Amino acid sequence: VRYSFAFVEIIAEGIFSRWNVPCYTGGQFNFYGSELAEYRTTNAGVNVDFKYEPPFLPGSYAALRVEHLSFLTAETDSASLSSWDDDVSRVSAVVGYKLARNVTAKVSISDQSPLDQSLYAVRFYLSAFF
Repeated sequence: VRYSFAFVEIIAEGIFSRWNVPCYTGGQFNFYGSELAEYRTTNAGVNVDFKYEPPFLPGSYAALRVEHLSFLTAETDSASLSSWDDDVSRVSAVVGYKLARNVTAKVSISDQSPLDQSLYAVRFYLSAFF
C-alpha cells in the first residue's frame, strides 16, 4: 500500500509465508517410518516506511522504517508444534541528500530487537550510478 501527499510518502507492506522443509536435528535427517520427516514452517513480516522531502531544501529527505518479522510455528509430522526462531523487530532512520543527478549521500541509524541500543548500526553511504 502506498500513499503520498505533498512532501510525505507512506508505504506499508506485509507478507505471510508457509513452506515444508526437511527435519534435520542433531546432525542427521529425521524419518517417520521410511519417509523423510518434514517441518511445516510459517512466518509473517510487515514494514512501514515514512518519507519526508522538505520543500525548503530540494534534494534532501528524511525517512523512518519500522519492521517486524515473526517466526510462527513449526509443525512436525508427529503434529507437535514448536517455535523455530526468535522474532525480530527493527527501527531505522535515514537522512539523505542528492548531491547531483546521479550521486546521493545518506546517513542511517538502526536498532534491532530488543530495542535497547545493544544491537544498533550507523551507516554512511555515498551512491553513484551511471
